[in-house]
Amino acid sequence: MERITVVPQGREQLAFSFELPPGWLTVEIPAEEPDFTDPKFFQPVGVAASQYGMAVFSVGVRPAYEDGSLREWLGWLCAADGIGIENLREIELGDAVGFAFDGVQSDGKMTMQMRNVYVEDGGRLYAVCAMAAAQIFPALEPELAAMAASFRMVTTSGATAPLAPALAV
Repeated sequence: MERITVVPQGREQLAFSFELPPGWLTVEIPAEEPDFTDPKFFQPVGVAASQYGMAVFSVGVRPAYEDGSLREWLGWLCAADGIGIENLREIELGDAVGFAFDGVQSDGKMTMQMRNVYVEDGGRLYAVCAMAAAQIFPALEPELAAMAASFRMVTTSGATAPLAPALAV
């Protein structure tokens, strides 16, 4: 795998790096003004696609929500998109801390399996998704898992929201 750095056009402060496996291609994303009035909207800042089939690695970012924790946001976003969460775990991504999880999403015609990472840093919420069609996922799972786990922001500012909700005492 080759570590590459992605610097989104017009959004240099959102630069990140990840491990790109052989046989994967990065996709250029044009700079456009995002509309965050939809609470589920993430601005795409990086995409890579497998040459062999239905497999995609994507990074999206949006302003963090005004209240709640990263765990609560992750749960709400996945429920809203019909993504089942499995194997949720806290992870370190260089200087940042977030959550990684396995996900499954089906529209009744196709089922996608994924390795996802969510992290909040400096008031920005990042969603990293490495997914493939369920029938080819087992063959690509090592690459997808490595890509998601290798995500690193070039510059970190520190979390502004709690990782998980506070426990009642």
